[in-house]
Amino acid sequence: MPALSFYELRLRARGVTLTLRIHPEKMFVPNLVSLLSAAVMRVEPGDIFCDVCSGSGLHAIMAAKLGARQAYGVDVNPVAVEFARLNARLNGVGDRCRFFEGDLVAPLAQKKIKADCLTFTGPQCPSAYADRPIAPELRTAVNGGPDGSAVNVRFVREVKTVLAEGGRFYQPTAAWARPSSSLLALREEGYAFRPVFRTSVPVWGRGNNSRDWFLRHPGSRRLAFDHPEQAAGRTRILEARRPSAGRRFAPLSGESRQRFIEVDFNVRRAAAADGRRKKV
Repeated sequence: MPALSFYELRLRARGVTLTLRIHPEKMFVPNLVSLLSAAVMRVEPGDIFCDVCSGSGLHAIMAAKLGARQAYGVDVNPVAVEFARLNARLNGVGDRCRFFEGDLVAPLAQKKIKADCLTFTGPQCPSAYADRPIAPELRTAVNGGPDGSAVNVRFVREVKTVLAEGGRFYQPTAAWARPSSSLLALREEGYAFRPVFRTSVPVWGRGNNSRDWFLRHPGSRRLAFDHPEQAAGRTRILEARRPSAGRRFAPLSGESRQRFIEVDFNVRRAAAADGRRKKV
């Protein structure tokens, strides 16, 4: 594969088109779980939106395009933060998107930001798989701890510090990341929650595996998400709501009846003349 300065991923979902520039070696590439979460999250006009583990800025940028008053993103990877800021400008929402370098919700809490809506698509690969040949810069983006659930659980414990009264957040649970741990944490923290979509995710769509798949399949593609057929790949997107005025919400009922979601994407390679990443 030739040296790349970045590549462009063009996505279309829910009537919104996004163009994302992504460094192919030093940052997380949106995978199928990320795309699914972006396609089902509910953003209300005027929302304060936060994207934790924001990577390329996918969710924050989409939220701004869907009407969020302000969108924030947080990532531990400085290269990802740099590209997310660029991507917000490329998509015409740079004035309503801000990205911070830091761990989970800590930068948001320090700035006393309260979110009406929040997404989390953090690392969910068990350590034994995350530590296989992968760039050191990317290990924190995929390593979810011994059983893949550690970061998910920590997010659930900490998110209450930045979630507004009546606010909601979207979090994936995956069969390979011990989903029972995340569900237990949600119950212990008193959240009302429901699955809003479920599908089966192939191995290539997990972790950072989508990077190689996208580069091997340049050009336009259409992805359809359908209900699960194999337990090993089962993934659900959960919507959770914070208790209000010291009491729990009534349980949310029912799953999404929508049977599939389509995402169109187009990959374009762009190499710098000298083979190095252009300054963004």
